[in-house]
Amino acid sequence: MEQSEQLFTSAANAGYASRPLLLFYGISQAGRAIAAASVKAGEKEWDLAKHGITADVDGRYRRLANLGLHDTKGGGSFIGLASLLSSSTLGQGVPLGKIWCTIPELRPFPLESSNQPLHPFLGFSLQGPGERISDGEFRIYGWLDGVSKRFLRDDEERKVCEFISHYPTLTGAQEAGNQLRKVTQSFSEGECARISRVWVLKSPPENVQEWSQSLTTPYAGDERRYVFPALDGSDKPIHPLIAWWALLFSLSMLARYKPAKWTEFIDVDRSPDAASVEHALDCALHVCPELVHHTIRAVSSRRDP
Repeated sequence: MEQSEQLFTSAANAGYASRPLLLFYGISQAGRAIAAASVKAGEKEWDLAKHGITADVDGRYRRLANLGLHDTKGGGSFIGLASLLSSSTLGQGVPLGKIWCTIPELRPFPLESSNQPLHPFLGFSLQGPGERISDGEFRIYGWLDGVSKRFLRDDEERKVCEFISHYPTLTGAQEAGNQLRKVTQSFSEGECARISRVWVLKSPPENVQEWSQSLTTPYAGDERRYVFPALDGSDKPIHPLIAWWALLFSLSMLARYKPAKWTEFIDVDRSPDAASVEHALDCALHVCPELVHHTIRAVSSRRDP
């Protein structure tokens, strides 16, 4: 863990040209500390080797959002840590833009659009304590905050369901019916919309608030919790530390192996993404250590990481 802290400290004193290298190796070393602290990691999982992830820096992509990343065969640190955190990975390929929008701090600084469907992190809030219905079942209403504004124009249920299907923890969410407007302007997640859904349970949960937490993942502590998508189509949402890992890996590979292209991406006169990239590299300095410390506490005590 000491090496990780030293790398993050060095990154704070480095310029944007080299900062992603230090940040990635900082989070990579932290991954080994997390594995070592995990109560469920075996000896093989503790000794994380190889990256386990590939960035297609030699591929054809004009926009940073289109840079492809995928898992590598044979496992590695990325795959091993994702398994310990019960997280999805990247499967056979995910563009960087889809990873970017799952990170809460980066919502105000999106990458230039590439017209690909995005599934960002979502906020969740209860609409009351729930209610019993006549046949003994229990109904719970909730808001999903942070969905695309396009649903304000087109809230066709088929399209809403397709969007929600990318969020494994939202399985069972149904249309709220005529009692509530399905889609409204979001008040807590900026220029977005929010969707009303209902869950019909066979019996009331012991604690509705605790039940609602099963839909979300803590983000650097329980004070902030979000609903995250599965980017590989699996039944597990991506863990926020895994999303940051993939993002920093991709930027570090550009900085290391494609320095000319990387220099262009961080030049405000040549790239529309420069300000967003700089913001991400600034945020990573404090967000990633916070995520690491929270994750170590969680995996060492069997709590939800």
